[in-house]
Amino acid sequence: MTEKGTIKQTLLGGLTVGLLLLLFVLSGCGNTKNQQEDKNQQVQSAETEGKEVNFSEDKYLEKIVDGRMAITEYPSHYEQEKQKIRNLSYPNIHFTEACVFDSFPEELSRLSVFYTTEHGMSVQEGLETLENWLVSIGKQEDIDLEKEVRVISPDIEIDESKDAPECYPLLTDVSIEQLGSGDALLLDTKQCYAMIGAGGIFMMSDGKISAYLGEAHKPGKDIYMKDDLTLLQSGKVEELKEEAYPLISGVCQIGESAEQITEYFEEGTPFPMEKGVKIDVPDVAVYQLDDHTCMYNFGIRKWYENMPYMYRLDTAFANTYEGYGINESLKFANVVDDTGVATFMGPAESDVIHTLYQDTQMVGMKQALDLASQKLASFLKLEVQEVKIGYASYVIDTGLGQDDDTSIYYPFWEFCGINTVKNQALNVYVDMISGAVYYVFNDM
Repeated sequence: MTEKGTIKQTLLGGLTVGLLLLLFVLSGCGNTKNQQEDKNQQVQSAETEGKEVNFSEDKYLEKIVDGRMAITEYPSHYEQEKQKIRNLSYPNIHFTEACVFDSFPEELSRLSVFYTTEHGMSVQEGLETLENWLVSIGKQEDIDLEKEVRVISPDIEIDESKDAPECYPLLTDVSIEQLGSGDALLLDTKQCYAMIGAGGIFMMSDGKISAYLGEAHKPGKDIYMKDDLTLLQSGKVEELKEEAYPLISGVCQIGESAEQITEYFEEGTPFPMEKGVKIDVPDVAVYQLDDHTCMYNFGIRKWYENMPYMYRLDTAFANTYEGYGINESLKFANVVDDTGVATFMGPAESDVIHTLYQDTQMVGMKQALDLASQKLASFLKLEVQEVKIGYASYVIDTGLGQDDDTSIYYPFWEFCGINTVKNQALNVYVDMISGAVYYVFNDM
């Protein structure tokens, strides 16, 4: 793929995740839907800041299954269900012996259905953000923003005769005051790289990796450098936190680097986190930069009101036959020295959350499996390798792409594995509030 094509794809991916995401929660068993309706909190309008979301509370209530359980009473049941689950007999679902189960979130009291909008940023704020960022990486004297900042926008034509970044017009040559959905300021130089959208910085490289590797490398490519490197080790940060590898400058324990990443994003890029949102850094992969140095690649997970967002480090699947996709959050950061983040890609934690519905009752894992078994198509037989818990976004897929404006977050059980009928990756999602079943797949 050409560099221009890569940047176009990256922009779409970065902004899509920003709008979803990634993005980023509400007692007695068996309350009927009529009883629950009396307990529902008032929700915001489905039309905010010019974004109209296709969600009807009345229709959603009609979908909610009976026999649910109070969220606060479920954790002990979950531990029992995990022990019994492998002995359950379904015609189209079975579990591997090595199946991994997410822990049930602590102190969870309610679940939400919501959508997000970006914080909002003017072009002037974007430039000030770039200036402050250049100061933070010590390159304010190396870059003339007036000569380097370019604009990417669906409303602005590009010069197809030129390669990236020159195909995008300079900011000084266009008239734009506010960054809207799909707009970005691009700084792509030999010293560093950054993209800023309406939510703030969603991609950046301070140039340390490319400077270390030599002139053939550009900072923009540092972000995805792991794809060309040898993987040495990967796993949970908690398990590997005391391990240390040689970096470009010095040696740093994985746990120390993870703490630096958490602090970096908690400070905002540049906006503070949305109320109720927090992050953690659960996973790490160690790659070999050259014979003497390594790079840490961390996955970053967002939480909302004690419920994690589901996240993945690869491309989301879709169900194009039924016209929808389920998108999980995608955000990662690279570390190559003891100072912290060298590159990152992913949406800001400042995205505004608009609640559509909240509930204190939930569908348990056993009930979710019962529902999934009833709803799976005849050509699907799921071998479950992992069970995940968290928020992910439902989005309409037209067959030509996914429509961000339809994105709504739901709390899901996710049963990840293989469709043994066609030997394809298969993820089955069950809405933890309503019991609605969705599935997405991809050829392996």
